[in-house]
Amino acid sequence: MMKQFLLLVSLLCCVGAWGQSLKTAVFNFSDPTSLNPSYSASDFSKENGYVVKVSDKTFTANGVSLSFNDLSNSAGVWIQRINSESAYWLMPKINSYVIFTAPEGGLIESIEVGKGSLQGNFSPDKGQGGTFDASSSDYCWKWSADGGSYQAVKFFTNGGSCQFNTITVTYKPRADVLTPSATSI
Repeated sequence: MMKQFLLLVSLLCCVGAWGQSLKTAVFNFSDPTSLNPSYSASDFSKENGYVVKVSDKTFTANGVSLSFNDLSNSAGVWIQRINSESAYWLMPKINSYVIFTAPEGGLIESIEVGKGSLQGNFSPDKGQGGTFDASSSDYCWKWSADGGSYQAVKFFTNGGSCQFNTITVTYKPRADVLTPSATSI
């Protein structure tokens, strides 16, 4: 009877790990007031050229962080307001890294940039596993883990014309592990 009970408990623990739900984090650059840190329309004044440099910022959404790293010859990463349209875009410039990091213990499953964005020369960094798809009518581009385990995913741009409106990160949060309160029966 005790063996059956222990087998049932271990089965329930395994099923709980397999049934773990995915979470999403959305970075909506088309609405800079929704970002963390946020930016208001007045931050994008004509005197500033309708741009805000964010290379040294780290954005967070639902536990996921989005940060940047520029090479010494990079123009950096910007959020730009196109004045005539009042549209906002994240614009990583040449020689910039864009890095997504899951919450501690979490794993990134996919990263998707919304339709209407421009990919430019933006791609996964050398040696970054997973698959990259830029040929769908459903999104601008999408990176998928494809069974790999990635706590952080790094991209690089080696050219211009990158304009991203929304970025959605799907991730698997850290699994809560049951710890026994006693080891003897």
